[in-house]
Amino acid sequence: MTPSLNIESQGYTSMAYKDKNKEKENWKRNSLSKILARYGLSEDEYISTYEKQNGLCAICKQPERTDYKRRLSVDHDHVTGKFRGFLCHMCNTGIGKFGDNPELLVAAANYLKEQN
Repeated sequence: MTPSLNIESQGYTSMAYKDKNKEKENWKRNSLSKILARYGLSEDEYISTYEKQNGLCAICKQPERTDYKRRLSVDHDHVTGKFRGFLCHMCNTGIGKFGDNPELLVAAANYLKEQN
């Protein structure tokens, strides 16, 4: 005998499905509007930069690869707040560990070249 499947108790009713998807869409819309406001970007600037980078990280030219991040990080100058582009989590945290200091990043790259 096949057990009966109680669809309603598993949250698969059409109303529950619609509500869940509506929440996701609202979250996406709200989070994007928060990003735009935080960095003083227009939606056009956001989209054109994303398209210019082909949806890839400006440094490593890869898509976001972490399991917990859904989109590329918004890279910005921590002093001025100026938007610089989109980076994957690895590159964004990497330059952050060097305090966004280009001289330190060049020194680190030179060190790696010398050691190889």
